[in-house]
Amino acid sequence: MLVLLRIAFCTLLLLTCELRPQDSKPAGIAFNLLQTLDGHNDVVFDVAISSDGAWLASACHDGKVRIWNTKTWKLTNTLAGHEQQSYAVAFSREKKSSRVLASSGMDNMVRFWNVKNWEPEGKPLKGHTDDVFALDFSADGKWLASAGFDSK
Repeated sequence: MLVLLRIAFCTLLLLTCELRPQDSKPAGIAFNLLQTLDGHNDVVFDVAISSDGAWLASACHDGKVRIWNTKTWKLTNTLAGHEQQSYAVAFSREKKSSRVLASSGMDNMVRFWNVKNWEPEGKPLKGHTDDVFALDFSADGKWLASAGFDSK
């Protein structure tokens, strides 16, 4: 299992997680550093992994969403769409591979990105009246929940 430290300053740390049976010595959970990703110049607020495990997205204080290839751990794309901080990212959860990445931020909007070419997908959603700080797709990828400082 792969675990990400969700909030870091400028660096993402990827950890592997091994769940050990209760009867093993030592029992419990073991974490090991897998990879350190440099490429942010400010605070990282959120991370998400695509359903096929091919992509990692990170949301940053500078308003950018960065895309990492998980085979090479190289930064492949920087998505600029939010006018201010980018707080959250979420991949749709289709079984074979994610089709859409959603991002949100201090600009009160949820933006959508096509995973095949990283271009904007449709128009941003403007239903919130304050910062949007959390996103999550349903298991079937058919709906998206968002939460903001506006209590919506």
